[in-house]
Amino acid sequence: MRWSFSAARAFRQCQRSWFFKNCLASAVAKDRQRRTAYLLSKLQSVSGWRGRLVDRILSERLVLALRRGQRITKADLRTAAKVCFERELDFAINNRIHEPALELSKNDAVAAFRAIEYGHGIRQEEIAQAWQDIQTAIDNVFKMDGLRAALKRASYVVAQRSLQFKFAGVSVVAVPDVIAFNEKAPPLIVDWKVHSFGTRDYRLQLALYALSLSRCTPHRDFPPVLTEFTPTDYRLVEAQLLSGIEHEYALDSADFDELEDYVAASATEMLAATDGLKNGDLRAEDFAVTAWPNVCQRCAYQKICWEKADEAA
Repeated sequence: MRWSFSAARAFRQCQRSWFFKNCLASAVAKDRQRRTAYLLSKLQSVSGWRGRLVDRILSERLVLALRRGQRITKADLRTAAKVCFERELDFAINNRIHEPALELSKNDAVAAFRAIEYGHGIRQEEIAQAWQDIQTAIDNVFKMDGLRAALKRASYVVAQRSLQFKFAGVSVVAVPDVIAFNEKAPPLIVDWKVHSFGTRDYRLQLALYALSLSRCTPHRDFPPVLTEFTPTDYRLVEAQLLSGIEHEYALDSADFDELEDYVAASATEMLAATDGLKNGDLRAEDFAVTAWPNVCQRCAYQKICWEKADEAA
């Protein structure tokens, strides 16, 4: 079983929604319900979409330029973002995700909105605000002089690399936005945040990135300098791109003990819920639904969840 912060949050909010995404959804299965669950897993809000688009542009353009020692400007990022924005918006507005012949893995403009899928529609004001937020995020990256300088000084920079290690009976998975390695200094981990209200504490999430980097099987291009430092040495920066605020976390062994306790407790609940069964042997009815109506109303899986409820009735 794979464990991540997002999976743990989903499991706490609604076990059945977690089941649909993590156990039922399949990109390759021919079974209708498994395919439907996979397509529904792509649904997101407009704000969630614009945040992912910012992550993608920074990963594919800014970080790649830094790695190659190339110059990149704010205008370069805005232009690239506008192209992606318009292509993905067209894809989402026309709900193309259900086109029978479409191969999602080969399409780089995939986007899907929950509001379109469920017939609510998207207001033009939401689209305009999303583009404004993307521009603000790019502008603020170029105002974070200290952070960009640290990234430029790095000997090697990577983006969106999956890190995995075994713990508490599960495979713990973390994907930091940026890891910057230094020849004689601890690595720097950066987490981009594109939230209108940056009041949440991401201390444990940053701690997970550090712990994962220290315990994972390193990617082939990772420099050997990792063995010289412990997770408490790493620099951990949360960059709030809509407010322009940088928050650097200084963590100690107690923080990592708290993190391990959290992962172990959450993993134990997930393992107990699946009772050692393989995904193909699990049923939606075996998992509890949320107790919070607002969670249900925002859920991408209403279509198949309520279908099950109708069958039971």
